[in-house]
Amino acid sequence: MQIKESDIRRMVRNAILSEVTKSRMGNLRTMKEEDCPYYREIPAKFAELFNSSTAQEFQSALTKKFPSISADLGIVGFSKNGLGIKRSLDPKNIGAISSSSNPAQILFGYFNSYLYATGFGCLQYYYLSLALDFLGTLLGVGDSPDRQQNLSDSKNNIGIKYLKGIEEKALELSKNSTGFINNFSFYVFPELSKKGANYSESDNIDLLELDIKNYQQKINEIRRIRAASIDDAYQEISKIMKIENTKYIRSIDLSSIDVDDIQLVEKFKKNAIADLIISFDKARLNYNDVYGSNLEFKKVLERFLKANG
Repeated sequence: MQIKESDIRRMVRNAILSEVTKSRMGNLRTMKEEDCPYYREIPAKFAELFNSSTAQEFQSALTKKFPSISADLGIVGFSKNGLGIKRSLDPKNIGAISSSSNPAQILFGYFNSYLYATGFGCLQYYYLSLALDFLGTLLGVGDSPDRQQNLSDSKNNIGIKYLKGIEEKALELSKNSTGFINNFSFYVFPELSKKGANYSESDNIDLLELDIKNYQQKINEIRRIRAASIDDAYQEISKIMKIENTKYIRSIDLSSIDVDDIQLVEKFKKNAIADLIISFDKARLNYNDVYGSNLEFKKVLERFLKANG
């Protein structure tokens, strides 16, 4: 039996469509989905890597060896001083991506939009952001003042990351961190963490469920906030998260922002919830052994992530 090329093309096309519409359907994003404070910064971080001092040295050495490749490198995005890099690009806003004057940021902006459309989650964006920070350190990308996010830059560029406040609070709560990979467990699982890392006795499920119940309550209370002032919302969120007295939270100045911007209130709430979920995932790392050996423990953790991810 002879198979026509058109039939093969149709079969491949159907297989691809099936993959997109079935296995990815649960991850496709909707307008109602929680926002993520990390996904907008990815293209700028990629572009800064391409414009780092190390990248410049690499380009110089390569073009000396292969002069004809210089123009191609310019197209990809090697340029001096990070010219034209925007600090924040929404993956949903293709127009803003294409309007950047930095080719590398445009390239990775489109790639970022692809990741967003295929269901790349906030946790993945967070860890990608950490990886890019690490690479940036290796390649000599500095934390110059103009690279820092400014709260007053725009509505889409909110520099508050509650994760820093959570990390500071977790360190304060950690009395004895022996055996723990990080301190987040003391914030996310306060009762379970009292028993030590990878605690696996019979009552560990009860302690885990108690901690998750209280942690879920924080998220639910943040979702219910209806403050008309962003300062009120910020203070209320910080109190719910019990990080209002941390140095990071007290250092935030909201005086330069429109205090009645309801859209920013919602973004503050989404950022806080995203950072609570990221903290949960980081705290979970302290129980990898139990997670791998205790099916009920694993189910409880995954139930929370599925409900809030």
